[in-house]
Amino acid sequence: MNNIELLNTDWLNLKLGEMIAKEDKYLLLITPYINLKEETKKSLKTSKAKICIIIQEIYDKNEERKKKKLEDFQKLKEYLSNVNFIETPDLHAKIYLSSNKIIVTSMNLQNYSQNKNFELGFVFDNEEDDEICKKIIEEIKLFLRKNEKDETIPDKLYYKHCANKKCNELIEKKYKYCKKCNDDYKNSQGGN
Repeated sequence: MNNIELLNTDWLNLKLGEMIAKEDKYLLLITPYINLKEETKKSLKTSKAKICIIIQEIYDKNEERKKKKLEDFQKLKEYLSNVNFIETPDLHAKIYLSSNKIIVTSMNLQNYSQNKNFELGFVFDNEEDDEICKKIIEEIKLFLRKNEKDETIPDKLYYKHCANKKCNELIEKKYKYCKKCNDDYKNSQGGN
């Protein structure tokens, strides 16, 4: 565990905003409640990443409030047509994953949480903190499997980018270079 960061509300907002804006491979956002800031909506709308947002099933004892929440959620799904939304019961965890970072936090993706609450969270680097990241992903998979939603987590989260900065290939985490770059490296060293 080399590169774990503890972040407060302001830093969580910054890191999460950067994660959403910069990720071009995969985003998995797990939050019971969702009420996105406009800038977050725009970042998600224009993202090149494959995006999945898992939320708790919408529930309210008050039928009018429930109807309003469902209407708002439907509008959000229509606006973010590039996002795969999954509703599941019994969700309380707040975990945000990209191809290179995982944020585990107390913060929901809600304006109120992001602006008014005292929140804390940890940021893990998928390469530096490989073992803990694998455990987090396995726990998410177990939860989703229990709720028959396990297709949500891509195997790509077990991958990293090739160490060659000019290459953008995703490779298994146990390797340093993709096949092509590894062969190029061996050839440049005069090996097989």
